Parts: sequence; structure tokens; C-alpha cells
Amino acid sequence: LIGISSITYPHTMVYGTLVSCLIKYESGGRIDAVGKADEKGILQFKDTTFQQYCVDKYELGKNIWNPITQKVCADKMIADGLIFHWSTSDLCY
Repeated sequence: LIGISSITYPHTMVYGTLVSCLIKYESGGRIDAVGKADEKGILQFKDTTFQQYCVDKYELGKNIWNPITQKVCADKMIADGLIFHWSTSDLCY
């Protein structure tokens, strides 16, 4: 699989069900999904959003294709009130 890392994060998913719903509507669970505007992975991160939050703010690593990194990052973003970054969020709550 592309971009899978054995790295684990000491993080308990608070919004796991919501993240799962976003994955369903963003990529259908495909870790190699690429969106119309070049969004990547299971949570369809744009390069700039991934860099700003996942890499710079949360220091989760630079591999945008890593589904674990995407899940943890999304969970942290949701906790910080940033769910609006996903256009499908209204389908999940």
C-alpha cells in the first residue's frame, strides 16, 4: 500500500465516528484517492491544509498519503473547530 507507515501516535480518537463518516463521503475509504482539486488520501487533504495543520501545527509527519496521519490530524482539527475544511461535513452530523 502506498504511504503506509508503522508509526503509531499516542492519540485517542475523540471524534472517530465523525472521522469515519468523513472518510466515507470524501474517498470511500480509498487511501490512494485523488480529488478534482488534487486533494489526497482517505480524507482528501489539500497539500496546503495538510502542511499547515498536520505537519506544522500538530507535527504528525510529512506523508500526506498515510491514512493514520490523516485520521489523527482530522480528529485534532475537528477538536479545534476546523471541521469546515471538509465540504461533506454536513452529511455527517
